[in-house]
Amino acid sequence: MEILVARTRLDCAYALENIDTIAEAMVAAKAAPGHAQCLCTSPARKLVIRTVGNRHFLAVWPHDGHHHHYACPFHRAEVEAGGGGSLVEPAVRETEDGFDIAADFPLSRILKREPPDPAAQSTALHAPAYRTQRSRMGLLGLLQHLWTVGGLNRWGRGWKRDWWRVTQELIGVIEQGSLGAKPMIEQLYLVPEFSLKRKDLIDQAWDDFKSRLVPSEEQVRMGLVIGEIKDFGSSSFGYKTTLRHFPTPLYLKQELRQKLSESYPRAFHKLNASLNQRNIGIFLVELAPKGYLNVIDGALMACSLQYIPVDSSYEAQVAHKLVDEGRAFSKPLRLEVDASSLPDFVLTDTNPPCVMEVYGMTTSEYLERKAQKQARYREEGKPVWAWDAAVDKHIPRFPERPVMGNTSS
Repeated sequence: MEILVARTRLDCAYALENIDTIAEAMVAAKAAPGHAQCLCTSPARKLVIRTVGNRHFLAVWPHDGHHHHYACPFHRAEVEAGGGGSLVEPAVRETEDGFDIAADFPLSRILKREPPDPAAQSTALHAPAYRTQRSRMGLLGLLQHLWTVGGLNRWGRGWKRDWWRVTQELIGVIEQGSLGAKPMIEQLYLVPEFSLKRKDLIDQAWDDFKSRLVPSEEQVRMGLVIGEIKDFGSSSFGYKTTLRHFPTPLYLKQELRQKLSESYPRAFHKLNASLNQRNIGIFLVELAPKGYLNVIDGALMACSLQYIPVDSSYEAQVAHKLVDEGRAFSKPLRLEVDASSLPDFVLTDTNPPCVMEVYGMTTSEYLERKAQKQARYREEGKPVWAWDAAVDKHIPRFPERPVMGNTSS
């Protein structure tokens, strides 16, 4: 798939993976005609060109993501895109300047409430009875949104990815976003890859983040920490989690530890047992009086060794085999819609792109959803590769990649 930036056609995957190399073209396109174009469909779809500081980014046009090809990096489900005339706005609000997320978790806790303002109460009484509602996004949805926009749910032939690369992609996304109308970069700490040469800068950034969590007389401030989980263990405070590249543990109570183990079993129970999985955590934290951080809530996401999110051990096997064979693919992630409507993977180096399904259960409810998916794919005319791991433990051969042409986008 290709994009058009200032009359220059570019491979979409290459452009997104090397966004700074096309900065000059984006500056020209932003001046005239004011946007880039995605050529995944006909007619082409407009793309927003955002400028944050001295960097430039491409983003989906507001309310237009559902018009992109299902294998396009800019594709969004209609509910998430805000299309269809729904009275419920999506949690992610895209603009030319960035995106804002309505969160379903608090970023502060009020300690002292001011007396109600009579004038404000009078205004509220005369407010319209009906107004557009807005969805709200949880911690896992936020993490998956950052992963999707950063392109970390995609893989291309010859790519390499370590934690440094992950953080570079995420920083570019975080700089464009806000939570509750406040810059996301001020409310979130992304654990950097540790470097002895950069230790002073890393320590200063951590101290700056903690300083923003110092409570006032009126409220307790909260923040978010994202990192790769090393383990969960016991502590004198109850329990703690340690993150890779990061020496400071985060502390949590037994109730939250139990919640995480039940809500995210794939990630939680494989922390110390598997060498073929990475586990990412996003934690809502507040500053304790003694200076350490307490975890108030959290979400975990299991990934392959290349940081591609996976929902099962069977998916992890497929993801690793695709990488080993040099294939290009994506992992669609649930943001605000039912995950059962999404394919497990999309193979993007075939023409047309091929939907990939990994089946691993035999319950009646699961088989019913499986039949519904298969019927929908037939109706839409999408090519499908499937592995029924409950029947055959051997992964079937993947569809052949075309010998000529480049379809890795």
